[in-house]
Amino acid sequence: VPRDGVYFGTVSIMEDDGSLLPAIINIGDNPTFGISKKWIEAYILDFDKRIYDKEIKIKFLDRHRDEVKFNNSDELIDQIRKDVRQARNFFKEKTRTGSL
Repeated sequence: VPRDGVYFGTVSIMEDDGSLLPAIINIGDNPTFGISKKWIEAYILDFDKRIYDKEIKIKFLDRHRDEVKFNNSDELIDQIRKDVRQARNFFKEKTRTGSL
């Protein structure tokens, strides 16, 4: 199991066409909100379908950063925005070089 932190990777929805969807993946406890239950979350970029209860496959491509406890939700939201920008650049480069 990868260590706690934020990763760039892909998600495939098993009952769909198996397309590789670019995602930001978090492994950790959600320390900003005091939750100490280990979980994995995937935020699929530019995706708006409801896929709860669907089987997915996650592929980790790059470890982006450590999990961080922020002082408040505003700081967390700011960091997520930065992560999304950096993820877009990461996937743009992967697409450009054909290494996705």
